[in-house]
Amino acid sequence: MRAVIVSILVFVSINAFAHKEYFYYLRGTLGNQPIALKIEQYDEMWFAKFFYTNIKKDIFMKGTCDSLGCRFSTYQWQAAEGKQQVLETLSLVEQPDQTWQGQWVDQNKKSYPLTLRPIKIDSIQHLYCHQPVIMAMDPYSYFRTHDLKFIKKKSEVVSGKFKIDWYKENISGLIFPRIRRGFTKPQRDSVNKTLESIHIKEVENYFSCGGVGHPGEYTLKTEFTFVSHSLIGLSKMVTYNCQSEQTNGERINLTLAVDNGHFLDLENIFWMGSGTPPPAESQSWYEYRYKIFGSTIEKILDQLYPEKMKPQEGCRYDTPDVWQFPTWYLTPTGLFVGSFAPGIDHSCDAPSWSIIPFEKLKVFTNPKFKF
Repeated sequence: MRAVIVSILVFVSINAFAHKEYFYYLRGTLGNQPIALKIEQYDEMWFAKFFYTNIKKDIFMKGTCDSLGCRFSTYQWQAAEGKQQVLETLSLVEQPDQTWQGQWVDQNKKSYPLTLRPIKIDSIQHLYCHQPVIMAMDPYSYFRTHDLKFIKKKSEVVSGKFKIDWYKENISGLIFPRIRRGFTKPQRDSVNKTLESIHIKEVENYFSCGGVGHPGEYTLKTEFTFVSHSLIGLSKMVTYNCQSEQTNGERINLTLAVDNGHFLDLENIFWMGSGTPPPAESQSWYEYRYKIFGSTIEKILDQLYPEKMKPQEGCRYDTPDVWQFPTWYLTPTGLFVGSFAPGIDHSCDAPSWSIIPFEKLKVFTNPKFKF
């Protein structure tokens, strides 16, 4: 039996969908291999996926359900024939005691027994049950992540005095940092809880990336953009092709408060309005961004970079509109704000030069944070 299965047909007894559930979370053995299986229904469409516990990567299925049961298949694309091909099948029947039993037949017509039972999270000793991200997971993902192992691979010193450890999850291979030296123990514990939570979520993204007939790929690279005694800035670069052969990529900038490990919005650090900052994406927040923030940023940049702010090669930076909702992150020399122009042409977005020195933002800076 191969570790990565290209195709499965699942027959579920009529008892299984006589219940009023839309999701089924099961675990057990396929032959002598421990697995977990998730069956889900959306309107009239049924899907399923499963993983071997020693590999954890999802294998996806789709199918139909009727009075005779459910039939799911996973597929492998046959380029020579120009179509998907089913190679292996699985029969599965729910028993009166709520166990599920069946038979696996591989492409060589060899059979393997299958026994499954509902996943009960109360019986799982989860190594990371203290993490809110874990408690938000369904039983399938909860079971998958319960025994993740993070191994320290290397250490480095950032900004001359802060020691950072880099940890690798041993199955996905995804690497993510934890802080160590240069912080108090409460700070270290708070920030590392957040970093561990991000790492777990990224690993789960890796395992769940893919679709029917498409295994999917997911990569992660991380770098620190700023580290101080009060703030930590880091960027995640993610590339993936989970639903198709087209590879997508995005950069996600994160800023954490060292004292509590919480994520910060730009207004938590720099506030250019009166009173207290409104919640992000509230009506008051949008009014602030439209009426105050964009024009203030444009004026500061015009003072710093008068030549670069002039219209050139079809790019316009001399208008508040492109600075109202910028990408942003902290750097050792100041705040990077990346312009964003509405529309489909983003060739002018986020020029590398648009960094505002912290001194220029001093009057807007939250006194809790030191630069």
